Amino acid sequence: MIKFKKGYTPWNKGLTKETSEIVRKQAEEHTGYKHTDISKKRIGESSKNNKYNLGRTPSKETRKKLSDSNKGGKHWNWKGGITPRSMSSIEHKQWRTFVFERDNYTCQMCGDDAGGNLEAHHIFEFSKYKCLRFEVYNGQTLCRKCHQSLRNKEFWYRVNIVQSIFRGEHYGFRK
Repeated sequence: MIKFKKGYTPWNKGLTKETSEIVRKQAEEHTGYKHTDISKKRIGESSKNNKYNLGRTPSKETRKKLSDSNKGGKHWNWKGGITPRSMSSIEHKQWRTFVFERDNYTCQMCGDDAGGNLEAHHIFEFSKYKCLRFEVYNGQTLCRKCHQSLRNKEFWYRVNIVQSIFRGEHYGFRK
């Protein structure tokens, strides 16, 4: 492959059959061109070594084999059959509603009460504390902005909440 220097412009840039006599003649010369049987054979042999098999559609049998070879425990990202948490489960929807109602549909950090902007936050992580997943006291109403601000600060946020519970205060930052 030819490498060009930076700033090099090819001679035929922007030329079409309509604007250039040379390009038109080249196009006409190649119109209707057919490969010979020998060249077709050479092309076929060289494509066999193509590890990506570009331009070819695999058969149904091959697709089935590929699919089966990548299912379940054979897949690189298999995690033992666990299912992702479902935000659409009945338990989660009920928990979310109870948390919103308890907090009067108001962000417990900044006081925002705009509809559609609120999220139910698990104080103790959903993935680590399975027994607390749907406990109302493990939830808190936060706006999107405050919820995002807690990223990577979960530990200290939980420490503050536990301390405020022991002091008998409302467990949010807002008073």
